[in-house]
Amino acid sequence: MGENNPNPMGNSEQNQTPQITVKVDRWFSTKEIIFGVLILLLLAYIAVSWFRDNALTLDTRESIDSAILEHSVREIGELATLSYSYETIVVVDEQNTVDIFGIEFNVPGTARSLIITFEGRMRFGIDMDEVRITISEQDENMYNMRISLPNPTIQTHEIDMESILLLDERAGIFVSFDLEDYTHFIADRKEYVETRTSTQNLVSQARESAQRSIYIFLRNLLDEEYYDISFNWI
Repeated sequence: MGENNPNPMGNSEQNQTPQITVKVDRWFSTKEIIFGVLILLLLAYIAVSWFRDNALTLDTRESIDSAILEHSVREIGELATLSYSYETIVVVDEQNTVDIFGIEFNVPGTARSLIITFEGRMRFGIDMDEVRITISEQDENMYNMRISLPNPTIQTHEIDMESILLLDERAGIFVSFDLEDYTHFIADRKEYVETRTSTQNLVSQARESAQRSIYIFLRNLLDEEYYDISFNWI
């Protein structure tokens, strides 16, 4: 008897290699990724351009409420529009007198004089809470926007304390100067400077500065192509 072969088919199956199929996902190449990004950027540019040209259509512009614009403008707060620096001098020359039969006589020992210089700075601005905006239709493609603003006023007036310089001081036997006198003289001079500036062109300059600031602010909110903006001072 021959030996039994455990593999009746012989050794042919032992020599066969099993077939394994591996599925590999396809990765995009660098060129394809760059091309895709460029397409997305182009689509984004087209969308933004369309929105800018068509977002403010007639119906949309009609829905813009002047109250909304007023609120946006007021968010600027107290708009400081102009800064004015100056140097001034205080001259004091006093002496007590007495009236005798309608004739004034100087009282000896009561003469005093003082010369002080100092620097100050004023800031002119407008109160944005008082801004009023009205919008009216000019034609089917244009609107009139009228902005009413309060006149600029002095918002701050500061004295540079380090700039105060005493040039001359002379006191009499019975009179002299104290800190309260200095404070009073400087306060009077500040008031004089404020009154004097009202006759200068500072207010006009402050107006121009405020108009320019508000115009630039609104231009960033609206398409100026559709709005004729004018200013009125109240």
